[in-house]
Amino acid sequence: MDDLSIGYLLKLLFRRIWLALLTALVCGALAFGVSRLSTPIYAADASLFVTNGGLTAVLEDEQQATYNGSLKSTDFSASFAMLRPCADLLETPALYQSLAAALPGGYTEKQLQSAVKLTIRSDDSLFIDIQARDSDPASAVRIANEFAAAAPEYITEKLPYARIIVAEQAAQARKVLPRTMINTLMAAIIGFLIASVVIVLRALLDQTVKTEADFTQNYDIPLLGVVPDFSTSAKRKGGKSV
Repeated sequence: MDDLSIGYLLKLLFRRIWLALLTALVCGALAFGVSRLSTPIYAADASLFVTNGGLTAVLEDEQQATYNGSLKSTDFSASFAMLRPCADLLETPALYQSLAAALPGGYTEKQLQSAVKLTIRSDDSLFIDIQARDSDPASAVRIANEFAAAAPEYITEKLPYARIIVAEQAAQARKVLPRTMINTLMAAIIGFLIASVVIVLRALLDQTVKTEADFTQNYDIPLLGVVPDFSTSAKRKGGKSV
């Protein structure tokens, strides 16, 4: 047998490339159908700004045109130190219990915990991003805004020196699932790859001799003659093979 070079493996694959393409088409069609039948999920985004109170006072002074330019670096350090504790407090069950009681629709605490995702925007940011997901876009917006509205009071009850501002409210929700085109493309690619591997492995494991090339590739013996295919010759002449 020849060395298992890339060219040799591609030659084995090209013999039945139609089967790999058909498998890719079927897998892609199945993924497309499942995605189209799946319940769409919508996401709404809001955000919170976390400080120790000093930065908030600066913002309020700027709005009132009374800012005197005294911005302390300690305010930034203290605010960054409060960021993680505030994010952890927003994950506690009590907040979700109060939201479940306030929101219409009969949500449970666990449903809201799975629907809301909290993310610290970056290591050098004081923002906590809120994403709420629901099968109804209006409900996703409502959950995100209710969570953002309840967060400041909830946190200051536990951390009196923390000051939380609702930096952004959710205005509308966007569709995030299912990702029909991505799912279809990924299923087609995976189907093609799996079929290609199976085709090549079957060809490598099949040691039967079907053509002259199969004989010369597998055996280092001179080929002295060829046995004709009588059945093929008889069909071409319209006769019967014996």
